[in-house]
Amino acid sequence: MKIYRTVAFIVTLGLLFACGDSSKKATSNPNALAIVAGPEMPINVKKKGDYASVSDVRREAESLIQHRKGTHPNPMAMVTQTYWTWAGFFNGKEMVHPDRLLGQWLKFEDNFTYSYGYYDDVNGTGIYHYRLDDDALIMLDDQEDIQPKEWLLRSNGTAIVLEGRHGFTINNGMQMKLGPNDRKPSKG
Repeated sequence: MKIYRTVAFIVTLGLLFACGDSSKKATSNPNALAIVAGPEMPINVKKKGDYASVSDVRREAESLIQHRKGTHPNPMAMVTQTYWTWAGFFNGKEMVHPDRLLGQWLKFEDNFTYSYGYYDDVNGTGIYHYRLDDDALIMLDDQEDIQPKEWLLRSNGTAIVLEGRHGFTINNGMQMKLGPNDRKPSKG
């Protein structure tokens, strides 16, 4: 009987490792890339919000993005031309040194999707809308536990600064400086 339990235990462990984690939800983005784990990224900082639920505020953000795409259907080439790499990040309490952000990138696409990652890896995807008339950038990550964010996008022609706006309260006080890069950062 002891041998039977040992064999059953080993077989069960083998099945668990072979099957992996099937509880991960599929992304709502049909153009999504394969996602891998990576370092905590400034773009997906999580904070406690003052709203009832993350899912409610995510639905609100998605509705707002779809509405804005209808009224402002053209993406801004200034934002989509390049990969953006972090030159600084202020999380509302402290400045994160740019050396801690090396290898992290953000890429906006013409189809109102974005991806971000660490060197060659993609760590996340989402949808966005940028409106030039009020410099409002709304980002909604495909990961269901990440709150939407609204930014005031400022540009000097070579770099952009994202300043947290009050829209979804999560990123009030946050600021990011991003510099252009023709391609993803490489380790070499």
